[in-house]
Amino acid sequence: MYENLIGEKLIPDDTWERSAIGGEPIISRYWKPGFIKDGEMMETDMNDYGPDILANFICEEIKKERPDDQPFFLMYTMNLAHSAHCVTPYEVAAGASPDNTHIRKGSPEGAEIFKSQVRYMDALVGRIIDTVEAQGLSEDTIIIYTSDNGTTSSAKGKGVEYGVHVPFVLSGPQINIAGPTDELMDFTDILPTFAEWAGVDLSDEKYDGISIAPFLSGSTNVTKPAIYSFPGPARLIRTKTHLLEAVSPLYDQARGKLYKTNGSFDGKGYENLALSDDYLKIQSEFEQLKARLPSVLPESFSDIIWEREEMQKAKAYFDDAKRKRLTLSLPKDYVFYDDSL
Repeated sequence: MYENLIGEKLIPDDTWERSAIGGEPIISRYWKPGFIKDGEMMETDMNDYGPDILANFICEEIKKERPDDQPFFLMYTMNLAHSAHCVTPYEVAAGASPDNTHIRKGSPEGAEIFKSQVRYMDALVGRIIDTVEAQGLSEDTIIIYTSDNGTTSSAKGKGVEYGVHVPFVLSGPQINIAGPTDELMDFTDILPTFAEWAGVDLSDEKYDGISIAPFLSGSTNVTKPAIYSFPGPARLIRTKTHLLEAVSPLYDQARGKLYKTNGSFDGKGYENLALSDDYLKIQSEFEQLKARLPSVLPESFSDIIWEREEMQKAKAYFDDAKRKRLTLSLPKDYVFYDDSL
């Protein structure tokens, strides 16, 4: 898209990033970012920091004049704290030069840079909230902070809870609960919740989630009994008391791994039920939950779907013994429970 706009081939230089996967050069999201606005390429240089530009854009949208009864919706898909893990304005203010060099998180320097990125991300969220308050919109604006996937110790794409368990934080009118809750929700609930807030009738539509607006307003103290997730070629189901993870017929693991969670939500204290007297009973209950939301994933690499031209690259990626092991096992730094079969 970038090259189509300017009509010439771009040549990577030291202002570009290196992608986390593959290592090839990509247009920067950080210093001298490559952004397209209203169909035109923005002019940026090495003194421009991408996250600042995006946050400022959100703030300017919040400030726009609107009729009193006109609502607005903004979604900010933050680039922090993705790779490249490079210096932030905090380091530049302390004397460093703007630089997109990726510093691996596994090194001491990289760990500090990653923490700096997280701190800067927090400051940007604060900048947006301050703008909402300065515009007098605090009593009329619902703010949601969440993430698209879990990435703890490179758990992104894994078929385990650390790959999908993310924060979901809300504030604003109609939010009458305070602090954390052990009630369950997943992203299928966002659509019906927004629809209820907006007064939209979904009675003729097909969707999987529930509106959690009644729970958030305090008119009920429960949400739903189970939540689902489908990371990569695997699936998970969570109830308040149990977790079924790493379910993957494609990887010859149709039953998955079943745990009693003992009131925990972070893996600490989970009890592997493989050898428990309760295993068959609990497994039967989860088979019923699986049937409520059937998987549409292929169950073997002989499935005809893999013969499609657009699936060849995916087959080469997933049909791999190492990929299978990584998908179905816990991230090495967060082995807080027995994940053996």
